[in-house]
Amino acid sequence: MSLADHLVKALGPSLVTVEPDDLQYYSMDMYSSGEAPVAVVLPTNVDELSEGVRVTTSNGGVVVPRGGGISYTGGVVPSANQSVVVDMSRMNRVLDVAERDMYVTVEAGCTWGHLRDTLEADGLRTPFWGPLSGNYATVGGSVSQGAVLWGSSRFGTSSESVLGLEVVVADGSLLTTGMGSIEGARPGWRHFGPDLTGIFLGDTGALGAKATVTLRLMRTPKAAGFASFLFDDRCALMEAMAEVARDGLIVAGFALDPVLTDQRIRRGSLAQGAEAVRSMIGGSKNKLKALKDAARIVAKGRGFVGDDGYTLHLIAEGRSDSAVEHDLREIRRICSAGSPMDETVPRLLYTRPFGSLASALGPEGQRWAPLHVLIPLSLGTAVWDATDDLVRRYRDRMDDLDVEVGFMASTVSTTTVLLEAVVTWPGPRTMFYERNIDHGKLRRFPEHARSPEAEDLVGEMRDALVALFADVGGAHFQIGTRYSYLDRLDPATRALLMSVKRAVDPDNVMNPGALGIG
Repeated sequence: MSLADHLVKALGPSLVTVEPDDLQYYSMDMYSSGEAPVAVVLPTNVDELSEGVRVTTSNGGVVVPRGGGISYTGGVVPSANQSVVVDMSRMNRVLDVAERDMYVTVEAGCTWGHLRDTLEADGLRTPFWGPLSGNYATVGGSVSQGAVLWGSSRFGTSSESVLGLEVVVADGSLLTTGMGSIEGARPGWRHFGPDLTGIFLGDTGALGAKATVTLRLMRTPKAAGFASFLFDDRCALMEAMAEVARDGLIVAGFALDPVLTDQRIRRGSLAQGAEAVRSMIGGSKNKLKALKDAARIVAKGRGFVGDDGYTLHLIAEGRSDSAVEHDLREIRRICSAGSPMDETVPRLLYTRPFGSLASALGPEGQRWAPLHVLIPLSLGTAVWDATDDLVRRYRDRMDDLDVEVGFMASTVSTTTVLLEAVVTWPGPRTMFYERNIDHGKLRRFPEHARSPEAEDLVGEMRDALVALFADVGGAHFQIGTRYSYLDRLDPATRALLMSVKRAVDPDNVMNPGALGIG
């Protein structure tokens, strides 16, 4: 009996697919593709997840856990024979909103968008409340891969909002971390003894498949304010971002270089759509002010972004309008080297934080792939300069092949800056995009023929960027199989990691290759 047959017999045909189109789809992420799995398991609860893992590993297979698949570093791409992808999208329930104790437990396949919608009516949210792809990205995938954006400038990464986990390990057994592992205790506290929860965060599924995640809650701040600036000088921009971060003045913020600013203008996605305007008005307590803001967006159209220089967009929150205005005054002082801009971009994104995956295509439908690095605030300018210098070495070939590279920067807590290089190139859309983007949106983009020369150049540049980021001592989310990890650890730390791996997965059957293991 084949592995797929064992799975169908144990779980039933409704929880397993072996359709060729499905297997092809689950062989890829947003950038790359690998071995087609022999089957895809779609559990609807913890027991089915455990049984799917147990049957797979006891019959010679390996498990590749998958959330929304919104990654670009190979972490959810099968790399071994006899792989079984476990798609968590049907385990999408919010299980417990403990408003009095301020925690929420969700199944790992719950998207950040669904969680936000559930909590919003009660005036609650999690400190980190999702990446830009929150309508697709799952909570389990984000804590397995690591994620930043909404809330990160004040509250840190996706991992820093986690209180505890339920994880299915290689033999199918369920392991609980945090206070949820103590009989009779509530799961609203993480640190009782060694932080066993942290072991499974950022593991790219190499140590187990997340089943449930418990997150901290907070009351949604009553006031928010916005600021945007245009900088001619990149060094001044980075110094301003770093100082705003050190003072803890924002909950989210990002900067775009001229290339990405131009792409946003060409795409027009931040300023279009009656749906966005309706959402902006409907989500505001002051309907008259929101209506005026929406009218200004419509009147300005694509022109509100600016057409040159480096743009910086910041979001502040507080208990009252006066508290927010106090922080905005300080932000304006710190950013005085830049020119104030209309703040429509952060205002609109705050109202609609989760966009369509159409934004993961270039403005004319090109393929798109980012690479990022996390570095100390003091190194932001130097690393951006070095990265820009590297890209310039490819300029002639890029121009010949219509390859573009733009840069985005954001801050994480009071210590770190994230720099992301975003590469776009002409190429045909993959099945990943066809399945995840509304066809009406896709029809707005032209089709592109495959360009092997452009693909080779992009691959070469990505390898060079990864090497540079390692040379500057940078860290990464979404380690997957693209970024170096295991081989960068000192011997003692590497030995500790491998001892943990052997304890929970002695045969290396959980996402082999991830983190550089196996």
